[in-house]
Amino acid sequence: MPGATRVAAAIERELGMESELVGGGGGIFEVRLDGDTAFTNNRMGGIPSDETVLSALRAVL
Repeated sequence: MPGATRVAAAIERELGMESELVGGGGGIFEVRLDGDTAFTNNRMGGIPSDETVLSALRAVL
């Protein structure tokens, strides 16, 4: 989970928001805000860049 940890740190650093890492399966990486999915990698696979996730979160804030 090093990639997920990196993204979580970027969310806290750039947006001042705490995040919670929850283990899952199937290689799916999702970022949820208030129960709604702000980002998912189910089409692209892999851990996204910090900026990709931050942009997705900014779009729904």
